[in-house]
Amino acid sequence: MQLELENIESDYPRWLKSYLRHLKYKDSSKNTLEVYTRILHKLLEFIQSQSLAHSMRDMHKEFFLDFLEYAEERSKKGNFSKKTKQLYVSVLKSFFVYISDNNDESYTYENEFNISHIATKQAKKVKYLTDEEVYKIVDYLDNRRLNRGSYYDHIYALGIKIMLYGGLRISELLSLRLNDFTVSDLVNERGEHDIYELHLKETKSG
Repeated sequence: MQLELENIESDYPRWLKSYLRHLKYKDSSKNTLEVYTRILHKLLEFIQSQSLAHSMRDMHKEFFLDFLEYAEERSKKGNFSKKTKQLYVSVLKSFFVYISDNNDESYTYENEFNISHIATKQAKKVKYLTDEEVYKIVDYLDNRRLNRGSYYDHIYALGIKIMLYGGLRISELLSLRLNDFTVSDLVNERGEHDIYELHLKETKSG
């Protein structure tokens, strides 16, 4: 594709359409597509509201930093966590590397993304729930389910247990339907089919 045909307000959507098609046929998850689309449409909003860049070649490191500040100021909290900044930089880099690899003039943006240091300080070690904490949560859920026994108490208990023991992300859990549960062919020592399998259609890893 040609890097530029007219101006940035028409060239950027052209590239964005091509990139989102690329993600779709690369079998990216539904959640990935939604996140990338949201961030890259926000960049289009920024492009339309500013006069810093008039062509695709005008987008450089300072432009992207200005965009990150713009997006951060308009977020619900008015600021981004380190992980959110990392996410934005990762999405921008992926999109503009795609443009770098697919334009006819071999124009590259790769050097514009030495900005990841703004969000890539050494990550804190992830904290996990201890076995004791898991038991407390499960006891609470079971007591609530047995004492109140409402429909939603059963649903919430099942959902939280699936996340605890199955390792599902919240987005994966919320997309589950009853027909995604099947009884496994595996049997226990008594020959009973007591294991359920979950079939996930949309996962981050595919």
